Amino acid sequence: MIRLLLIIGILSLSLFSSQLNLTQVEQEYLKNKKQINLCVDPNWMPFEKIDKNGRHIGMTADYFDIFRDTLNIDIKLIPSKTWKESIELAKSRRCDIMSLVMETKERKKYLNFTTPYLEIPLVIATRSNIPFITDIESITNKKVGITKGYAFIEILKKKHPNLNIVEVEDITDGLNKVCNGELYGYIGTLASIGYKFQTKFNGELKITGKFYEKWELGIGVRSDDKILFDIFQKAIDNIDTKQRQRILNSWISIKYEKGTDYALIWQILTVALLVIILGLYRHYLLKRSNNQLSSLNKQLELTKEEVNKSLEDFEYLFNNSIETIGLFQHNICINLNEAGIKLFGFKNLEDAIGKAPFDFIAPQSIELVKKNIMDEYQLAYEAYAQKQNGEIFPVLIKGQYRVMNNKLTRITSLIDLTELKNKEFLIVKKSKELNKSISIMSKYIIYSKTDLKGVITEASDAFCEISQYTRDELLGKPHNIIRHQDMPKSAFKDMWETIENGKVWNGEVKNRKKDGSYYWVEVDISPEFDGDGNIFSYVAIRHDITDKKKIEEISITDGLTALYNRRHFDNIFPQQIALCKREKSLLAFVLIDIDHFKQYNDAYGHQEGDTALKLVAQSLHNTMKRPSDYIFRLGGEEFGLIYHTKDTDEALLIANNARQNIENLNIEHTGNSASKFVTISSGLYIIKQDDTLSIDEIYKKADEVLYVSKQNGRNQVNYKGLG
Repeated sequence: MIRLLLIIGILSLSLFSSQLNLTQVEQEYLKNKKQINLCVDPNWMPFEKIDKNGRHIGMTADYFDIFRDTLNIDIKLIPSKTWKESIELAKSRRCDIMSLVMETKERKKYLNFTTPYLEIPLVIATRSNIPFITDIESITNKKVGITKGYAFIEILKKKHPNLNIVEVEDITDGLNKVCNGELYGYIGTLASIGYKFQTKFNGELKITGKFYEKWELGIGVRSDDKILFDIFQKAIDNIDTKQRQRILNSWISIKYEKGTDYALIWQILTVALLVIILGLYRHYLLKRSNNQLSSLNKQLELTKEEVNKSLEDFEYLFNNSIETIGLFQHNICINLNEAGIKLFGFKNLEDAIGKAPFDFIAPQSIELVKKNIMDEYQLAYEAYAQKQNGEIFPVLIKGQYRVMNNKLTRITSLIDLTELKNKEFLIVKKSKELNKSISIMSKYIIYSKTDLKGVITEASDAFCEISQYTRDELLGKPHNIIRHQDMPKSAFKDMWETIENGKVWNGEVKNRKKDGSYYWVEVDISPEFDGDGNIFSYVAIRHDITDKKKIEEISITDGLTALYNRRHFDNIFPQQIALCKREKSLLAFVLIDIDHFKQYNDAYGHQEGDTALKLVAQSLHNTMKRPSDYIFRLGGEEFGLIYHTKDTDEALLIANNARQNIENLNIEHTGNSASKFVTISSGLYIIKQDDTLSIDEIYKKADEVLYVSKQNGRNQVNYKGLG
């Protein structure tokens, strides 16, 4: 018996080999070759893979088992870790053949290609919350992955030049990156992505769109071996459709919903009972046979009840679904659920039965629906449907074939998108209106946003215009890029303390423009909080008050010397005393008088006197350079200085520097008893935090010390204060 089976196997193999019609040269070639080296994609299931034991598995492995038997030659697997590595092995001639490869211009330099023996649709997989993609061009700004070395990279880049393709190591790497958000989608074959969904990514990802291109795959044979190419072309041609379908079915499972054929069930059960009765007759007692037969009948009744209950459940779910569901056989509607009857405006089910599928579709979508039916496209897609009254409306359609009651039935589900599209339209409209409002706000509102360190992250057009900086020059820079040197550090210290405590800070700020000039703004700075109540940024909204400040400056500025006048002194002095007490620091007040200035005017004239006053004012301005220093012309030849100091020595040093710098101007003054040049006498009074004197009393104390300086010979500083 064994010998007979062996002879039949040998004969069938000889018959199969003879069908290849190998030439004498080709037969000799195989006899001398002895071994063919094979390269595969190590991770491309269900097509092929190298498993953890180093074995070649998948669809192509089944094909190559046939080739081994047909050609009667050892085909050795050359191991690799990635598809890119397999390509490099083929280039270096370490592989004689590649199992499954697509023809490209670049690969034709080192491979010849047989006719394709697999044609697979090309699709894109995304996260499950992504809407369906009807036009691939709509995702040109999204990152999509494809495995390194795949031929479709060249084809897609040429056909869709704006597609943002990112090369990944393999399908698992690509789908993982889609899951964690690094990629918008992954492009691959329907079979390989579907296989991965079944084994790893079930529920996390979905197939969202389909390319019109197909992956046409054949065997790649090294280009320098024409005989080997001819042999494999004949081997592929020799594989019939049944063999191809058997291999496909073994790796891609297709589930069918079948109707219940009760006649068949009874036939099967009858045969089963006869077999059971016969077996029991031979091996068991008649009594036990009867008991088992009774038990089986009870089970059959239960099974029948369960089937009837399932049919009732199906009918309930069918008619209570919020989706429209229709069943079609031979392009005729045989059933439509209640949601569909209501949506399309039928009076009842009888009105719908007998309608063709395209009676439900709007004219502009008929070609699309036809194509998807012909291509057996099973994913949901958008189209337009038409009601009985002619109204056209947007829908989401999904359809597929199933065998029901032994008849091929198309099950089509449909969702009305009218409300969704209307909301989408309103969102787009509101978005445009919002963008317009933002644009207007950006143009007219001086606005900026910073991070917690004061680095600018947003800037309005108005902010750019008033500061003279471009947006690129501002973004990423600290806010002190526009800080003016006249602003005291204490103001910014107060600002940061306020906003870091979650409060709004308001104040007037003098800022510096890019060209060095200045502008004034009234600013509100508000912290922004995240969902946990933590501050994550600061928003500043400003109002330009430059003109207002210029008017104020005119009202508080001495017209001759451009120093602050007595009016401003009366406002500033009490503020500085209050700040001194609040910060527990020392404040110096210096009262200055130009020595023998009446005699200067008498000797040189009032015009020269005015010039001398301007020069003295400029010298004082050059000496008092700190933002917190104040200089005033209090009247005639009388001036005043206010500045913060750490102790008496520093206060005296600053006052004496001011005095010496004026004498160093070398303005001739023949009527001055203290020097041959213009000089000043000064009275310094130092105010401490617990000082209780009034403004007038402090002024009087400084005037008394000034009198001492004059009595002691002029051109000197005397002081009083600190006990």
